[in-house]
Amino acid sequence: MSPLDPWLLQSSVWRCVEHLAAGEPVPHPIAVELHLGTTCNLACPECVSRPTLDTATFEPDRALGVARELASTGVRCVVLSGGGEPLLHPSAAGVMESLHDAGVSLGLVTNGTLLHLHLQTVASCAARIRVSVDAATAATYDRFRPQRGGGSSFQRVLRNLERIAPLAHDRLTYSFVLLTRQAGVGAPVDSNAADLAEAAGLAKSLGCAAFEVGIGLDARLQPAPSHAHVSSLLSDQLHAALQCADNDFRVFVDPMVADLAAGRGLREFPARGYARCPAAQIRALVGPRGVSLCPRHQCLPRAIYGDPCVTPLREIWGGTAFQAAIARVDPRSDCTGACMSMQLNDQLLCAVDWLRTHGAAPPLTDDHDLFM
Repeated sequence: MSPLDPWLLQSSVWRCVEHLAAGEPVPHPIAVELHLGTTCNLACPECVSRPTLDTATFEPDRALGVARELASTGVRCVVLSGGGEPLLHPSAAGVMESLHDAGVSLGLVTNGTLLHLHLQTVASCAARIRVSVDAATAATYDRFRPQRGGGSSFQRVLRNLERIAPLAHDRLTYSFVLLTRQAGVGAPVDSNAADLAEAAGLAKSLGCAAFEVGIGLDARLQPAPSHAHVSSLLSDQLHAALQCADNDFRVFVDPMVADLAAGRGLREFPARGYARCPAAQIRALVGPRGVSLCPRHQCLPRAIYGDPCVTPLREIWGGTAFQAAIARVDPRSDCTGACMSMQLNDQLLCAVDWLRTHGAAPPLTDDHDLFM
């Protein structure tokens, strides 16, 4: 029996492992984070995309063309998210329908404010729907997820969750990221931690299938130091939230949140021990600011290797610029803080070593879940 992570044993992923083990470039990513634009209708102070907001957007026809190209090049999984609110883009519905009709697994990360405009499309096309709420009350929501231009979106988001839940219950996740802020040493700490348990119960009552607890990051993409001040409160809240879980409602907790609640304190994301990022060969960011090795590097010029606004994706992934970008970016110095590829890279490197040692593939499975 293979000791490898079962996710690697999916046929599409294993083909990438074979390319990596042979020292060959992977022809194209199998998973893409797709940004249609960088506009958002909220003004969240802790948003990691704040530096790029309102800087670029795909023209409507080009967005639809990108969706068709993603499918035709062999991309198997697309997460529509980031850079702003994806459902603000005029081609959002067409992009979702095009990807779904082509057999591409589609995930949607949204703030939920515009779901009422796309209920049937989202319910029909998205294999995963994650709605970022981070609160259980309007007062907390308005402090951490204020509406651009004033007012509150909280009740609208709740109504939208309630509307879409009967159509997509088993695919719907209520996302709650632990947020804290502190003006300076000794200053009071403002946090959404006191809402956590109530938010889990609210998610369950609205018909969500899952409640996901993540951890907020600072400007260095490390856990915010001010989180340490809510450890005790977090422990009580997390214990109560976990009581909501049952066969129809799951509660997922980031390990760093669990550590903090257990009094083990904060630990920063470690430095990388590898000079090249194998995960960048199988996943990419595609957006109007460029095609990038990683969503975290959308502002790092040497990690960007093509302009999908004017260049077909097949040419971008088939050219030399992609491999040049892989060679330019050294994770040991360029990649600090949080990165969703860290665990994946460990798994890929283990698989490459395993294949080089054994010379043949282990028993493989059909593709069943290519989300990373």
